[in-house]
Amino acid sequence: MIVNLLMRFYDIDSGKIMISNQDFGEIASGTLRKNVAIVLQDTVLFSDTVLNNLKYANAQATQDEKNIDIRSFARYNTDRQEVAQGSRMVESQEGEAKGNIEIFEFFLADAMKKEYIEHYSNSLGKQMHLCIYGHAGVPLLGFPTQDSNCHNYEDFGIIYHLSDFIEQGRIQIVTVDSVDEESWSCENGILSWRSARQEQYHNYIIDEVYPILMQKNTSNMLPIVTGPSLGANQAAITFLRRPELFSGLIALSGVYNSDYFFHGWCDENLYKNSPERFLENMPADHPYIRIYNQKKIVFCVGQGAWEYDGAQTLRNLKRIFDEKKINAWCDFWGSDVSHDWYWWFIQLRYFIPILLEDQG
Repeated sequence: MIVNLLMRFYDIDSGKIMISNQDFGEIASGTLRKNVAIVLQDTVLFSDTVLNNLKYANAQATQDEKNIDIRSFARYNTDRQEVAQGSRMVESQEGEAKGNIEIFEFFLADAMKKEYIEHYSNSLGKQMHLCIYGHAGVPLLGFPTQDSNCHNYEDFGIIYHLSDFIEQGRIQIVTVDSVDEESWSCENGILSWRSARQEQYHNYIIDEVYPILMQKNTSNMLPIVTGPSLGANQAAITFLRRPELFSGLIALSGVYNSDYFFHGWCDENLYKNSPERFLENMPADHPYIRIYNQKKIVFCVGQGAWEYDGAQTLRNLKRIFDEKKINAWCDFWGSDVSHDWYWWFIQLRYFIPILLEDQG
């Protein structure tokens, strides 16, 4: 309240406010506010564009000054979800609304290359989307969490938390849309249609996304595939079914048995998309086992909140890996490690350098 009175946000009903024998009531509010700065405890974004929020501090700022401020805002805001939410407000100088597909490029235009691709999928019969972050390095194919899309890693902070790897040209991240709402999450859908849709999605990744990924990347190195939560299941399916196409796998907090979504029902399509099922029945002399053992395979799960199902299925996978003599690192983190983005940031930063050790 004292600050509000000093800044003349409110005028007093009686008495005077004096500083150095000067009555604040006699000073024009505009003059006062140009000569006094305040730093409040709470930060506020007005319900307007990011540009206009920056102009609030200096209406005469040049465009170069605004761009510097925008990039600083992105770099020093440790909660990327706040930045992503702010992206919904971004507008160009001409007032044309921009979506979140452009926000990170807008924030980090000088530091990170980003490409957004929209294309028609023949496998799925619909428009699909990709985001590519970075200019060089080992390609990393990233699957989103359940029901999400190619902006998932940007919106929830993975791109921000891995920005040093990306900007240094160590990795190039390619993120994809999901069709989970038509397959795994479609509880009321026809079971055979749901499983067929997942198989079509797998074909889309291998036949359509993979060629784009390899064309856009100049490293001549095989990709790493990764994902958290349901994205871990998709990453595991992709890697385990086509290990010759990838150099490694990082699967975080996944559930690798289709029973959790299809409640015991299974057909040929779903069998191929349930890692626990098809690995259990894989012959000991299957050629993929030799290929698996030439790769780096990481499964990680916490033992805290919302990780029970993932930990249970990973224990089953570990038993299968041991029986088949497949060299897979099944890492069980502590009881404080929950099913949450905070831990996935930490896990990715821990495992990515390990998978990069023998690359390039």
